[in-house]
Amino acid sequence: MIKILPEFIANQIAAGEVVQRPESVIKELVENSLDANADTVGVFIKNAGKTLIHIVDNGNGMAKEDLELAPLRHSTSKIVTVEDLEEIRTFGFRGEALASISSVSLLEIRTRRQNDKHGWKLISEPQKEFLVEPDNIEAGTQVLVKNLFYNVPARRKFLKANTTEFKYIQETMYKLALAYPEKRFTFYADNQLIFDVQPETLEERIIALVAGGNAEDRLLKVEATYDKIRIYGYVEQPQFATVTNSAQYFFLNKRSIISKNLNYAVSSAFENLFNKKPKPMFVLHIELDYKSVDVNVHPQKSEVKFEDERLIFTCVKKAVFDALKLHNLVPEFTTEKSIYEPVNYTDAGGKQNTIIVDKITGEIINERKLINAASNFQNISKNISESSKNYFPDKASYSPFSKAAIDSLYGNTNELSENKPEFFSKKNIETEELTASNLWQFHSKYIFMQTSEGMLAIDQHNAHERIIYERLIKKNSENQTDRQNLLFPIELHLNNMQFAALKDIENDLQQVGFGFDLSPKKAVITSKPNSLEIDSVEQIFLEIIESYVANEDINHTGRQDKLLATIACKAAIKAGNKLSFEAMKKLVTGLFNCQLPYTCPHGRAIVIEYSLLDFDKKFGRI
Repeated sequence: MIKILPEFIANQIAAGEVVQRPESVIKELVENSLDANADTVGVFIKNAGKTLIHIVDNGNGMAKEDLELAPLRHSTSKIVTVEDLEEIRTFGFRGEALASISSVSLLEIRTRRQNDKHGWKLISEPQKEFLVEPDNIEAGTQVLVKNLFYNVPARRKFLKANTTEFKYIQETMYKLALAYPEKRFTFYADNQLIFDVQPETLEERIIALVAGGNAEDRLLKVEATYDKIRIYGYVEQPQFATVTNSAQYFFLNKRSIISKNLNYAVSSAFENLFNKKPKPMFVLHIELDYKSVDVNVHPQKSEVKFEDERLIFTCVKKAVFDALKLHNLVPEFTTEKSIYEPVNYTDAGGKQNTIIVDKITGEIINERKLINAASNFQNISKNISESSKNYFPDKASYSPFSKAAIDSLYGNTNELSENKPEFFSKKNIETEELTASNLWQFHSKYIFMQTSEGMLAIDQHNAHERIIYERLIKKNSENQTDRQNLLFPIELHLNNMQFAALKDIENDLQQVGFGFDLSPKKAVITSKPNSLEIDSVEQIFLEIIESYVANEDINHTGRQDKLLATIACKAAIKAGNKLSFEAMKKLVTGLFNCQLPYTCPHGRAIVIEYSLLDFDKKFGRI
């Protein structure tokens, strides 16, 4: 039997989309304050927002008539006609936020317009008529949300620990403050001031919130206009970019958005400067015609749909690239044709006229040429030896279609072996005698070892990483601290989020060998794990903090393992280091004494086995 849902149940269902956690409530309410033209917004929370969320602003305020309508579902002052949906300029417009919040909490709204003699107060409880009465209040609006999800125990049970929920809130407050550097934001948690930022420039706001001290020397200004698209903000200089998660923020017409494609556009501008894919810090604003984007594709409006995704991608990449080029940090080349998808199919009037575009080279070919190009490429690949897989000729050799595009269509042609290598038998290897004739280094990266049954290829970095990791695990389990005091302490300036994360993992870091003193937004490292070289201490310390910020749900045991794995990775010998026979012998012996010599702590393979039988088959002997 079909029934119409009661209004209260419908509001709670809507709350499942709009109000997922305390952070969702704060986001909606602060955005309402900004829509009301407030230039000062205060946020006060208790118990990570579970007990109390209090938002104070000096915006326009509301009349009694508007206040009485505000908690009703689909009540909005932002949308009147269908045409308004094509040009959304405000944050809130669906009219679901206050209705959803009031259905899962105790809601109180106090408001007064500038010229009114007094204000009004609304008190709302789920499934009860709300009460509106006069109130003596300053101009603006205050919203109090008490005991969130008190009447929905199942929803409250799935909230994370206070530390995790606070980090969600803090990140949202950063985004709002970075979107509006010209406004003042104050943020308190359990009566402790987290930040109070006054109106300032975007660069000053970035330094205050996410970049930390001395950041003005690390930031590059981005400023570009392409027709009606403006891109501005700041990116971190390449030498400071890391391969761990960094602060990366995009804003579209002052609205914080999430876009993997645009993040990749920024990374692409940096990609020729690093061996590994970098994740530079950036805060970038995009301004364009409101009609060219649809923000109504996600309940929290964090994801958007552009009218021309390819154009925005190219503009962002070029803007960042030009900023790097202006400081002579990258060579000159054209970026317009480098698009995130390798191929595009365009119907030019029937199947016979299908055009295939290689988005990496920008060239257009027909289907027959594509098949021929792919066939030629695969034939060439079969003749390339295993040792030269990383030295493919330039993509122009396979014109008119690039290697990346062919791989996308036909699979990775670098994978020459059809059979997955089996794990070697550790027991059998232990009986092998290591001599200069059966142990040698290949390209200063791999160690090859001849055995009675074939040959082993050992990744020297991954092997050393495993040896160090198991040694650290053993000392950690025995409550032994692997520590060396520093002759010259290292001073680090931290942003708010890094500092909060460091306080959370302070004991864990000290247990694995780091010693440090903390003061507001600063850490002074006084000791390091014995395994680490001095010149890597600062980098690994920051990477550990950033990694924890990105993975705050890791439990205590997992956190210790992750710290030890990171230390082992940084302390291990690197690819490119030439090793003597004695060094190789010591490394291989140490590996075979490990409990798990097959993979490094991060899951990468250490050893690949090639049996003599496989070689005999390849050369037609059997």
